Amino acid sequence: NSKSFFVRQTSNQNLE
Repeated sequence: NSKSFFVRQTSNQNLE
């Protein structure tokens, strides 16, 4: 769960 959240946050920043 924690890992997924971290990966998602990174992806979001990359998109922006």
